[in-house]
Amino acid sequence: MSGCKRKAISLEQKAAILEAVSKGEKKRDVAARFAISQSTLSTILKAKDSILSSEKCGTSAQLA
Repeated sequence: MSGCKRKAISLEQKAAILEAVSKGEKKRDVAARFAISQSTLSTILKAKDSILSSEKCGTSAQLA
């Protein structure tokens, strides 16, 4: 374990991440801009449908 503390990413940040990737920004650049690992970015991309539906409903999505 690297000893880093986990930080929560808000639903709004996740939506912004998805928007940046969908606009064609490189995944590496998106991860660096939001200070997340590429693994976390991949997890967010896998849960895209859940995140977007939660954002529309105004509910909180539980995601890594």
